[in-house]
Amino acid sequence: MSSAFWFNEEKLKQCIESSDLHLIDSMYVDIGTNEDTGRMSSEDYLQCNKWVNSLLTNKVSNLKFSVIENGVHTGKAWRIRFPAILDYLYNYEINEKSR
Repeated sequence: MSSAFWFNEEKLKQCIESSDLHLIDSMYVDIGTNEDTGRMSSEDYLQCNKWVNSLLTNKVSNLKFSVIENGVHTGKAWRIRFPAILDYLYNYEINEKSR
């Protein structure tokens, strides 16, 4: 969630391109449209995540990439999305009472 791929883009690109990722069953990546960490704009943050998604698309067969409209870079925002992410990755039925 809200991955900071921009931190080391070139090495990440090399790593993704040179790695065999076929053993990864599923992967989830998301990014909010209002993520701003102070180091780059929300739009640049979004574009960097889209770029990584384009690299992973050919490497991971079950990849879900979500752009969260008005999503922000906070723990509270991630907590709200987390049950759906677990459901996607593991097909868990999340019991609402356990939250």
